[in-house]
Amino acid sequence: MKTHLLKWHEGVKLEVWFSYTENYRVFKAFSVEINGKKSNWTGLKKYLECKERPRMITVNTHFGEPEVLEKDRHRSERHKVHEIEEFFNSISDVS
Repeated sequence: MKTHLLKWHEGVKLEVWFSYTENYRVFKAFSVEINGKKSNWTGLKKYLECKERPRMITVNTHFGEPEVLEKDRHRSERHKVHEIEEFFNSISDVS
């Protein structure tokens, strides 16, 4: 499951891409662009009121075990992506 989030904060364009999938393994990808230039968490946190990262960004999924049932895997994917969306949406929109 993937999400692309876009915010304008004080004239700065913030974009986040996050994907999380569970099949035979757990895969996670997170990337940030600020004003169209590749960045990372450190660059993004300057614009955040809460400096704590969502756990899903920091957790090591290399040894993660996917859920056994397909419906549980999909629920887990939706939950993880929703966690990132909620966090990013907490950034105030300022044009």
